Amino acid sequence: MPSFLSYQHALEYIDLSRNNLVGMFPNWLIENNSKLEFFFLNDNSFNRSFQLPTHINQSMDKLVEFDISDNKIHGSIPTNIGFFFPSLRDLTISNNKLDGELPASIGEMLDLRVLNLAHNNLSGEIPKQILQGCTSLFSLKLSHNNLQGQIFPIASTSLLLLMVDNNQFNGTIEKGIISSMGLWVFDISNNKLSGRLPANWPMGLGFLSVSSNNFEGEIPKELCELNLVSLDLSQNRFFGSIPSCFKMFLLSYY
Repeated sequence: MPSFLSYQHALEYIDLSRNNLVGMFPNWLIENNSKLEFFFLNDNSFNRSFQLPTHINQSMDKLVEFDISDNKIHGSIPTNIGFFFPSLRDLTISNNKLDGELPASIGEMLDLRVLNLAHNNLSGEIPKQILQGCTSLFSLKLSHNNLQGQIFPIASTSLLLLMVDNNQFNGTIEKGIISSMGLWVFDISNNKLSGRLPANWPMGLGFLSVSSNNFEGEIPKELCELNLVSLDLSQNRFFGSIPSCFKMFLLSYY
């Protein structure tokens, strides 16, 4: 890390992305700069644990974007991350080596719009507090982890993109998970979900992938009413005929 950064205390924007920086995550950069709003350390080679500053200062209330994706950071996400970063709108820690459970304190980020924790080794269930508290969340990416349990049985009216593929989720698809009228991308492929596919989906849904699960029953004809661009129902236990009303020529994949 450039040594002169240790003496900076008025930075509002830090972008050290796409380098080959190594070692411990530099939490002192956040602690030293009380006006910090944007923090980008993505695409480096930080290879130790993710630790938060030891002291709270005004920067915690101003920081709105935080991206440390594409590193080699391991260990767990700090349980009090929501308390430290209450004003975050974008939290991206994808493509690292994080393990442990999702902190329930993420639900304290009331303005959070984008949450991307994909491609890690996270486990456990998704805390209900995330959707209960993050009422502005429109993009949620948790793909390629080891998460399990039921996928959000509670309603979310703000989600536009939900990608939780390649995990260990089980159970059925509850009404709450597809209650967002603006939902456009829905990918739950490569899990252990079962039961019947719901008939009522948001009318604006464009991308639907439920492949490699244990869904059964007939394919809902209500899917014909959607303007789907991509549909993947492969490797399940569906039976019966394919609804004749499918406008196959509009689909990119099937």
